[in-house]
Amino acid sequence: MQNLLKNLAASLGRKPFVADKQGVYRLTIDKHLVMLAPHGSELVLRTPIDAPMLREGNNVNVTLLRSLMQQALAWAKRYPQTLVLDDCGQLVLEARLRLQELDTHGLQEVINKQLALLEHLIPQLTPFSVASRVGWN
Repeated sequence: MQNLLKNLAASLGRKPFVADKQGVYRLTIDKHLVMLAPHGSELVLRTPIDAPMLREGNNVNVTLLRSLMQQALAWAKRYPQTLVLDDCGQLVLEARLRLQELDTHGLQEVINKQLALLEHLIPQLTPFSVASRVGWN
């Protein structure tokens, strides 16, 4: 895994990545946080998503969550990413990759897919974009 991340840093023109105390590598790419962490034989990519529209007070907006989950199912055949709620109830875009089958190019592709999905999801989760879609502007 160290060689994989070393090669990724080089291909991105960055200094070698350094893990935090929990062993998580935190990359900021196009203003998005992408966390990479080894988990057994997998590399887990996680990006927390600020989703103010997902909460209605102390409850979850079930309609929006259902829509997001349907989208995740639709892209599942093309992308390794899925949407999960973490222990705190925060929405996270996550991909689990087998380290044994992963090379630098493959990791870059998955990170690019992660960023593309974020660009698709985030406008759906911000109050301004929801208001403009329903004509409140």
